[in-house]
Amino acid sequence: MRRRADAKSFYLSRPWLSLRYATLHKYGRRCMACGTTDGRMHVDHIRPRSRYPQLELDPNNVQILCGPCNLGKSNVFETDWRCLEDAIAPMQLPPPRVTFDEVYVNLEFLKLRDFDSQ
Repeated sequence: MRRRADAKSFYLSRPWLSLRYATLHKYGRRCMACGTTDGRMHVDHIRPRSRYPQLELDPNNVQILCGPCNLGKSNVFETDWRCLEDAIAPMQLPPPRVTFDEVYVNLEFLKLRDFDSQ
């Protein structure tokens, strides 16, 4: 019974609520395991709080999971779904490098195009 009371007071504490809000703000309201945006989202401890109490307020130890995924994960698995989230996210590629020759060819094309329209 005491353990349940400790958990309840932790999840109502200002430090936890601040970390929870910051995590939802950072990652958004989408389950990192299955991708759903339906239902209530949980801020899950990747390494369970019951076994790693020293990590309970570590921002690198939390992720967003929907209720069913979080309950399925329980405190048995330590799967970090943030890695998958990064792999699924659209790749942010830098703009392609343009060579001098390509710029020159494009400028010549524009000159010819403008000349043809006169």
